[in-house]
Amino acid sequence: MFSPRNRTPLGRLVVTGACATALLLGPSAGLAAADDASLAKTITERAQQLDKREKALAKTLKSLQRSPSLSRARSAQKDSGAIFRTTEAFRDEIRDDDGSTDKGIQARDAVLPELTSMALAAQKLDKQLVTAVKKRRVSKAVVTRIVSAKLVLDKAIGKVITAIGEAFADDGPVDPAPTPTDPTA
Repeated sequence: MFSPRNRTPLGRLVVTGACATALLLGPSAGLAAADDASLAKTITERAQQLDKREKALAKTLKSLQRSPSLSRARSAQKDSGAIFRTTEAFRDEIRDDDGSTDKGIQARDAVLPELTSMALAAQKLDKQLVTAVKKRRVSKAVVTRIVSAKLVLDKAIGKVITAIGEAFADDGPVDPAPTPTDPTA
């Protein structure tokens, strides 16, 4: 039985994308809804690709942590490069999407900055791995830096998930800070 706690961060992104698709294809119809549906479809498809690549990277990094080696670092570098390229393609598709409704524009504006920060985190992880492979030196200290870069990437993924969830919420973005009530009113 699956629970949200057992899903990987990108697994939650896939579920969020599927929910976004369901929300956008709901009662609305017409060309604008089709644009928003294509945006939601793009988000769902790219999230599935990223989830697959993130699982491969997590598995490789786990084996790299257990036993650091150059071949495992090369494999992890290949996986992190794939995540970076997919994130860049995801960001380009979101940027170029022509959603015309307020919800589509709001979704694009909310998700794009978070995808940019996710791409930067993926690029940093990739650079750490490229450096380790180029120097042909994979020590425990290098692996620790790589794992900390992966944690930064996981945080960025969480922010993308939050942005997608807020953008496609029924009643608009959710304000995380409660508004104070006026005691004199």
